[in-house]
Formats: sequence, structure tokens, C-alpha cells
Amino acid sequence: MCSSDCVVRRRGEPGSRWVNSMASIQVIPVGPLRRYVNGQQILHLEDWAGRVVREMIENLGIPSVIVGAVLVNGQLVQKDHLLQDGQEVKLIPLLGGG
Repeated sequence: MCSSDCVVRRRGEPGSRWVNSMASIQVIPVGPLRRYVNGQQILHLEDWAGRVVREMIENLGIPSVIVGAVLVNGQLVQKDHLLQDGQEVKLIPLLGGG
């Protein structure tokens, strides 16, 4: 789960104000990555503009090494990508098999 400097807002969460999605970053963990965020399908993170994706992943409690791809607004980016308010970040896990 998020460390202390990560603010997560959930739609309809009692006692919290819902933020405009343009003032936050929407994070979509795919498949098994959801277990690190209590099964949530979408998270809205505040105050992450100007920070890198890798830092956000680690603050969510997701081991960065198991995130195989990061899509920002549908575009493949590196984990050192600087985040901006209003972006949608999709985290895709590594897949294995054989």
C-alpha cells in the first residue's frame, strides 16, 4: 500500500473530498499488480506531478521489477518518465510462462 507521502483518493470514500481528475494522476494497475493496492482497479494520486513513474510505483508498494511496461495516456514510456497532472498511467505486469 502507499507510503505516507502518497495521497490516494477513492470515489465515494467517506470523509474525503474527491479531487478533479485533472489535478491528479490516474493509475490503473493491471492483473496481479492490483493485489499491491488492495484490489483497486483505478487509483487517483495527488501531488505526483514532476516526479518519476518508478518512484510512484515504489510508493504504491509495487516492486518496480515486476512492472514490465508503463503506458502514459496510451503511449509506452520508461520508468523515469516525469508525471504530469491529468495523466493516465497504466501499469502492466511482466508475464512469464513456457
